[in-house]
Amino acid sequence: MQTRSGLALFGLVAAITGAPLWVPAEPGPLASTPDAVLAQISGQKDSPLPSSSRTINLTEENRHVIREIILKDPNVHKQDAPRAVIGNASPAGVTVQSFPAEVTQKIPSLRSLAYFVTGDSVVIVDPNDHRVADIVEPAK
Repeated sequence: MQTRSGLALFGLVAAITGAPLWVPAEPGPLASTPDAVLAQISGQKDSPLPSSSRTINLTEENRHVIREIILKDPNVHKQDAPRAVIGNASPAGVTVQSFPAEVTQKIPSLRSLAYFVTGDSVVIVDPNDHRVADIVEPAK
């Protein structure tokens, strides 16, 4: 039986050498790429996986400010839109709007970005290339 330090050392050696941490004893129908592995685990076969190419770094406090100001606004316009994916083009047919001054005063990095609300999420979009920069989900 290996100890924790033995496992840590094995992981460190594997990280340095690029060797896999686990090799199956028998060949089988294993996924060959990280995306395929995640799709296999989640049961998705042809669905694209979310991109992690955020173009803005929001803190949890920033996300709270956005939720409090935008999602609590009784006049916020919620749109029916297909699922948005960070890094991809914003869904066709959505109308983006500039962030309110109250938000941009607290988070100046949002001045050059726009947003739309779908369901309980605020989707942040770069209006120059119409790509989804980030998605602020409801608090858990």
